[in-house]
Amino acid sequence: MNEKQQGDKAGEEASARELLEELGRLHTVHLADEMIGRLLEFGALKLGLSDETRAIRDLDDARLAVELLRGVADVLERERGEAVVRPLRAGLAQMQLDYARAVRADAEEKLSAAAGDAPAGEETETGAE
Repeated sequence: MNEKQQGDKAGEEASARELLEELGRLHTVHLADEMIGRLLEFGALKLGLSDETRAIRDLDDARLAVELLRGVADVLERERGEAVVRPLRAGLAQMQLDYARAVRADAEEKLSAAAGDAPAGEETETGAE
């Protein structure tokens, strides 16, 4: 083995040791924290409540984010206690309220589009207002 190959191998071994040390310091709860943050952000975007995010509205994705967060909250509460989960539950409650707003907005947009498609002078299923 030449010097370059030996140097490469030594570098790989050092990287592997560093990775193992890092994994030793990492715990599942750290991954859960990162996942929670990403799910809250992703779910909020998929609600499509702003002009910028309306085009990517996907209420099925948003609902799944809510369900995943609920499951993580239940597990973390059982494992770490209610105090640890309190901020997550607050964020989850807000996302659930926002989900209800998004469902309502989606329904209103569909009704409005359907009313716009109806021939002039005809009432829509909701009646004239």
